[in-house]
Amino acid sequence: MGKPEISIRLKENESCYQEDENIPVLIHLRLGKEWKNPSLTIRFKGCASSYKNSIRQHMETIFEYEQSIPIEIYNKHHYNTTHKIDHSVMIPPDTKIPNSKDLNGCCSGKIEYTIEVHLESEGIFKNVALANQTITVALAAKLDITENKLEEQKESTRCWPQQQGADTCTLTACIPHGGWLRGTLIGVQIYFRQPAIYQPVEAVKVEFICQEFIALAKDSIPDTTYQLNDEIIQTTKKDVVMESVFGQMKAFYQDVEILIPFYLTPTISKSIAKVMRLDYKIRVTIELPGKQKALSVDLPFVIGTEKPDKNNFMSQKAHFGDNQSRRFGNHIEVLNTTNQQASTGEYLTDRYRPTPFQYPPFQAVIPSHPLGYPSNPIINFPARFPPRNASNNTYLSMVSSTVYMSPYNPSAESSNQTRSNSNPVFQYL
Repeated sequence: MGKPEISIRLKENESCYQEDENIPVLIHLRLGKEWKNPSLTIRFKGCASSYKNSIRQHMETIFEYEQSIPIEIYNKHHYNTTHKIDHSVMIPPDTKIPNSKDLNGCCSGKIEYTIEVHLESEGIFKNVALANQTITVALAAKLDITENKLEEQKESTRCWPQQQGADTCTLTACIPHGGWLRGTLIGVQIYFRQPAIYQPVEAVKVEFICQEFIALAKDSIPDTTYQLNDEIIQTTKKDVVMESVFGQMKAFYQDVEILIPFYLTPTISKSIAKVMRLDYKIRVTIELPGKQKALSVDLPFVIGTEKPDKNNFMSQKAHFGDNQSRRFGNHIEVLNTTNQQASTGEYLTDRYRPTPFQYPPFQAVIPSHPLGYPSNPIINFPARFPPRNASNNTYLSMVSSTVYMSPYNPSAESSNQTRSNSNPVFQYL
């Protein structure tokens, strides 16, 4: 006569399973003796919990699945025989899950998925537990980066002073779309404009930030009121050179690449995890020399795990040449970017690589502006932009943005701009 033994392990050596995959397990069972109506139960469970100072604040069940495994046949076999039972578990249909997440320090959220086997037999008044074992399994949520308008660009603008005027400094940053995969490059496009009389800005700082929020014991679910300290994943600082635009203003345009590491946990929504959420954003900051003032804009985005096999992000392409035109809202400015380093932009697989081609000459019309812009002026861009091959599986998507413009001043036109009375034309050579 012996004590019953039970164990469970993953049958395959997988580091992670997708939320819609079958998870095969192998159960080892040794009864040790004959029991009265023994039963074996397997439980698959997902839980989200929040911790502050290593004390659990909340725990919510994401899903729970339970199934009985018949073992009556084994109760008649030799008692010291170890039986192998193949089984598999799967997340219940139509159940959305967050990605697995370990506890990070003493204050953090945790997403854990467990598989438990439980052996019991019938007793005099109730069932008696004989043995059990629990293992954890890592699950990857299927987070589509094209859902909920994530294929659209993200843009943020901030001005100082807040009132529009000739002395307004304006910072605008945007990314091609709001959904990204791990291991890809985010192409951040930055535009800044200030009056020429101010000290020129010399550098721009771009930070990749992770934000985590958790629910405290006092919170009702699904409130996540406690914000943990921002985790700065990456910081990039770029020197910039400001160029004259529209006479009395100076501006720069800078492209910056941010790599999303493979080790990051994908975005976690509180609507699914309930007691925690995990967000990501890019913060662009500029220090205004002599003003003791910094302008910052945030670009929140989602880190997902998959996208459909379709080309959602290839509708627009960036143009690079000796002169580079950028459209912001309804306005276009042409900057001299000869000394500016070109960015390779966002990462795509080889099948989305654009083939080399040349861009034909084109014209852009600026609508009339209440502050005094000329009515429907036409900007003539350079006749041809040099062809660019895709390099390192990357390309840069064209994006638009809105900036605040100073009133048009004809006397401030530079010598290389010409304007006719009937059809004003600006030509940048």
